[in-house]
Amino acid sequence: MPLKAAGDVSVFRRMIEKAGKLKRALSRRVKHFLIFPWPTLVLVVVGGMLFMVGGCAKPATTEPVTNPEIIMVPTVLPTPVPTPVPAKIYFFNVVAFPTNLESITLKNNSAAAVDLSRWLLGNSVNPAAFCIPDRTMVAPGDTVYFGHKVLGFQIIDAGETLFLADARGNTVSTWRN
Repeated sequence: MPLKAAGDVSVFRRMIEKAGKLKRALSRRVKHFLIFPWPTLVLVVVGGMLFMVGGCAKPATTEPVTNPEIIMVPTVLPTPVPTPVPAKIYFFNVVAFPTNLESITLKNNSAAAVDLSRWLLGNSVNPAAFCIPDRTMVAPGDTVYFGHKVLGFQIIDAGETLFLADARGNTVSTWRN
């Protein structure tokens, strides 16, 4: 980013003046010393070669620098990894045995009501076996229950995987026994 105003240059001159300790620590061959506020790099000209202190051990250029320009070099910061957020709707309880008591209970752990219209429940044989009816709303913290007569598929007693997918077909939650 080029400097555009004389005021900008004076800011950098003050920064350079305050950086005396670092300048004394470097070789006496330092001809130009430029420092920029974090998160940028420090650029130093030693013996006609431009170095990026802290970020690069070799010269950025091998050409002699006769009229150095103040150049801001932004430091690339790592992209923060967001903390995983628990699913808003998830399998709260599944009864797989006996067959006449099979059921699925879903829970909404979000702070807002969720519309489950056209969401899909299913198993590994048919992941879209049951389409949740329109206008099925789950209030914050509440559950919704689906009994075996409504589901239209059997939950296998062992080794079963159940799927819950939103109206777009994206898997929202899974359950395994």
